[in-house]
Amino acid sequence: MSSLFRVVSVFLLCGVLTTVSAAQAPPRPQFRSNVELIQFQVTVADRDGNFASGLSTEDFEVQVNGASRDIVLAYEVNRGAPAPAIAAGSPGAVDSARLPAAAWRQFVLFFDAAFNSPRGVREARKAALAFLDDSVLPDDLVSVVTYSVAEGVRMIVPLTRDRVQVRAAVDGLGLTTATRKMDRAGFLAGLITGDMEGNSTAGGGANAQLVEADAVIAEIAGQVGRSEFLQYTSYVAGYAEELQGLGELMQVVRGRKHVLFFTEGFDDRVLVGKSLDELAADSNRIQSNVGEGLASVASEERFGSGEVRGAIDDAIDELLAADTLLHMVDVSGVGGGRDAGLSGGAGRSEFGTSTGSGRNSLTVWSEGTGGSTVWNTNDVASWLDTIEQETRHYYVLALPRRPGDPDVLELDVRVRTEGVEVTSSASRFAPASDFVDMTPAQRQAQLAEFITKGLVDGDLVFDTAVFAFAGENNVNRIPVVVEVPWSELEALAAAGSDSVVDLEIVSYVVNAAGTMIDLADNQVSMDVADMGKGKHSGLPFRHYDLMWSGPGDNEVRTIVRDAEVGRVSARTDHVAVPARDPSPLRLDGLVAIDWTHPGLLLAGIDPAKPPAHKQNGPVAYPFVVNDIELTPSALLAAAPGGVVQCYAVAHGLARNPFNGQTQWGMAVQLLDPSGREVSLDRVAVIEESYDPDTGGTQLLIGAQLPKRLDSAYYELSVIVTDQVAGTETRASVPVWVGVGPGS
Repeated sequence: MSSLFRVVSVFLLCGVLTTVSAAQAPPRPQFRSNVELIQFQVTVADRDGNFASGLSTEDFEVQVNGASRDIVLAYEVNRGAPAPAIAAGSPGAVDSARLPAAAWRQFVLFFDAAFNSPRGVREARKAALAFLDDSVLPDDLVSVVTYSVAEGVRMIVPLTRDRVQVRAAVDGLGLTTATRKMDRAGFLAGLITGDMEGNSTAGGGANAQLVEADAVIAEIAGQVGRSEFLQYTSYVAGYAEELQGLGELMQVVRGRKHVLFFTEGFDDRVLVGKSLDELAADSNRIQSNVGEGLASVASEERFGSGEVRGAIDDAIDELLAADTLLHMVDVSGVGGGRDAGLSGGAGRSEFGTSTGSGRNSLTVWSEGTGGSTVWNTNDVASWLDTIEQETRHYYVLALPRRPGDPDVLELDVRVRTEGVEVTSSASRFAPASDFVDMTPAQRQAQLAEFITKGLVDGDLVFDTAVFAFAGENNVNRIPVVVEVPWSELEALAAAGSDSVVDLEIVSYVVNAAGTMIDLADNQVSMDVADMGKGKHSGLPFRHYDLMWSGPGDNEVRTIVRDAEVGRVSARTDHVAVPARDPSPLRLDGLVAIDWTHPGLLLAGIDPAKPPAHKQNGPVAYPFVVNDIELTPSALLAAAPGGVVQCYAVAHGLARNPFNGQTQWGMAVQLLDPSGREVSLDRVAVIEESYDPDTGGTQLLIGAQLPKRLDSAYYELSVIVTDQVAGTETRASVPVWVGVGPGS
């Protein structure tokens, strides 16, 4: 390194460092919106039954509770085809680079572990795995849900593109050991951080945690099989109430949900009563022994349970409001006749035997929600494939929700175009509950939707910065910095019950296949009133965490949610993790460093006590030079004439064969918004050190900006030249230059 750099570095360390003040803060993305959009899917067909493509908002008419509403978005989805662009500038328009929240195709694999047999569960598992392998498209979202008498409806894996997690849940039927850890968004944390080459592993240890379902189901089946009518009826009513809860849970997730419901169904007589032959036999019993006959033949046994029918009606109402269709898969005929289970088999009491069938108990759900049913077939795979084919093409319509709208909206969708009609559409819409009224499962589903769909909308302002640094044994470090501005902390404190703000901060590394490679999950608490009295007043809150990844193009998705009032937003950062070849010259970073006002920095990972899945790997704090721990910032910013500092690590510097030393040079370049280069007053390497663990040269770099610069985003680039090998590399970062009041 030349002596010029050292001379300038002394200048920088002599108190000339200047950072942008709060009044000069750059414009941040504002996610808040006063307009809530109602989004729902619609399928239309022409006279020949073919999907009618190319329609716009002008072609649709929507009535809400009998009154016409303006449509602000008509987004056509054709699975497997490129996404269409959306006209910008119109109300409710979205970036064409991502789907509207309701545009994803979503499948829920629902395993009924109560009204089913062990063989039925096994066949359901086989059919579901075949569906995953042969029918589901890479960008489809899939969830796994189970029902049992003991636990009710339980979402094992939320809607996700991660097939590794879905397959693991299906393999074990979702009945996992009590020690299985999940993160606050509901994904199986035990499966994450598998192969650091970018492919999570679900074999061996993961499956060893899954318990065999058959014994559990058989035990439940035996208990219920010995119950009499009223007890059996109470099970069915509870079953319907749990499905009502499923509808309430699905209201949190935007878009249509197709539930593939694997079951043998409950005894039809609970729903519709006895057959004509059975009623005739009851009549003979009554005539032969009036007193005993009347006592033993209750009206509900003869004509079905009003309690059950009412519970089913309530559940269907909730499922319709959540645009959740139940496609009922009768697994009783797959691979042969029924065996011991709640809906059939020998050694059973009168109710729950195969004579009661289960056909009506299936169709009541499918017809009520707009789904479909398949009975007694050995070719479930073909039927599931048909559902996949028939759900590939649809529109997403959006319209603003108005003040004063009731909690549940009745929708009537029509097409103005002659010869085209609506074949399927949401008929009701109910928004999710207010955050304070959400159940833990609903809060979990909300986070999962933001993560899985990569949503960036919301009502909480924050910034993120994500980097890729070398680690050990091809396990690379992915540090994530989350920054919440002081004004946002004050707003959150004002919205809550006191000055304490609790933030949930969740980040995932997701590879190109949608597999979750690693996660960071934390909750932090701070008293904004106390902070305002000390040195942190007016400064942003910063949070740091560390994840791992192998080489490849990844996304880091970060959600921040206020745990009290429910304000939530998400950010997605793309990060390219290079293969760690020691020979090519490369530069990891640039990282914005706040030298003068570090603000409040909390670490989500303690290198001395790393989480269980990070016991063996790189956990050291990555922003270090000469044993100085630097404070990263999500944004590089300064006033005109001020100094910006950034951190980078140079790898692959060649060594002089005579003295073993590296010889390298550095240049710093600043480009204005038009791409023209701006001369910098001074640049320097403030600190330099070598990390033998990673083979990297750690650099803290400073650059003094000219005094006459307009307020705008500029691009700062650092170019490192290896003077031995004659190669060079560069890294760039945006920098905000802000003009303060009176400048």
